[in-house]
Amino acid sequence: MSDFQSLFLVLCALYGIECVLWLPERALLFRRSIPGRWRKSRHGWELPLFRCRLFLPPLLPPFGRMFVGGYSPIRIDPQGIWLQRIRSESEVEHEADRYIRFSDLVSLECKDRHLLCNGKIAGRFVTPSGAARAAELLTRLKGCEEGERQKFLKEGFNRILDGGKLAAVIAKYRGAGRRLRAACHMEFGLLFLAFPVLGELLGIRLILLPFLLCLLAFGLFISWEYQRVYRVLHGSGDPNRGSVTAMLLLSPVAATRAFDQLAAYAVSRFHPLAVASVLFSRETFLAEASRYLRAVKYPLPEAGSAGFSGPTGAQDWLSENWRDAVERFLGESFDDPVQLLSPPRKDSEKCRSYCPRCCSQYRFEAGDCVDCNLPVHRFVSSFLPQAPR
Repeated sequence: MSDFQSLFLVLCALYGIECVLWLPERALLFRRSIPGRWRKSRHGWELPLFRCRLFLPPLLPPFGRMFVGGYSPIRIDPQGIWLQRIRSESEVEHEADRYIRFSDLVSLECKDRHLLCNGKIAGRFVTPSGAARAAELLTRLKGCEEGERQKFLKEGFNRILDGGKLAAVIAKYRGAGRRLRAACHMEFGLLFLAFPVLGELLGIRLILLPFLLCLLAFGLFISWEYQRVYRVLHGSGDPNRGSVTAMLLLSPVAATRAFDQLAAYAVSRFHPLAVASVLFSRETFLAEASRYLRAVKYPLPEAGSAGFSGPTGAQDWLSENWRDAVERFLGESFDDPVQLLSPPRKDSEKCRSYCPRCCSQYRFEAGDCVDCNLPVHRFVSSFLPQAPR
């Protein structure tokens, strides 16, 4: 193997590493397949040591076939903040109280994707801008009365479930990023098509200087366009502008993925259910909505509020109002959201009950679901409509 071929393999390896996404545990990757259907990647490769998961997005152009979203690592009610539980045993003992009232909230700080409340790690967000928005929201709520907080939080529920606004954001993202996308395509072709072909035909010494000048020109244009599109989407400049610009200029491989990097900022402010309503087909969205509505309607008893702990009254307010917001949102897309909770079709005539959360079916009429520890529901009739699954 020649030195030129070895160099090209190194470029391919760097590109593969650049494509890997390191996302927090509660993050989700929405990706589009070649036929044009969107799906949600739930798992990825979990790395408990680093409290993150690895996702592999589409490797080849055209780019822009993915969006990064996820669930908020914190929950907010009119009385305080529900902090995400920490998995490390030593940190659980140190962070025994994971609920902070607004009256006890002294300091708020953002460190990259982390939000710190009174020095405690409240949670790790999908993007640094998500942590900054959460800190801004908490600062505003701290200065309000409880009644005003209730009203503001209900409005916030509707904002993150606003599918119409999300569709406009995605359209703006795609429209504003056309030149950036084209530049990324051209740099990709220059690196992985023109460079190996011309290098083999003319020799690396002859093409090296013109090649480096072209990469520098593309890097300058891509970094400029990246910042422009970011301002169009968010109304302000990237807080990490210096480091991002340096990365795009010094690493041509990273510059080829610049258009994809903006995807993490495009939909992260919206709830994954709203993202699914815009990207997925109606059938796929209704199946996803049915699963999520069952999870909201029938929470796991041992997990409480999805891994959060706090005052019972605050938990009830948050659960009830969030469930109402989800049902209103689904009512706009589905005439009767209650039908999403309809019993599944029987697997056999011997089935007598089902779990209202996971839809597992059992032959006994009374008892608890093995997986969810929830009381099962009896089948009323042998002929039941098929619920989305």
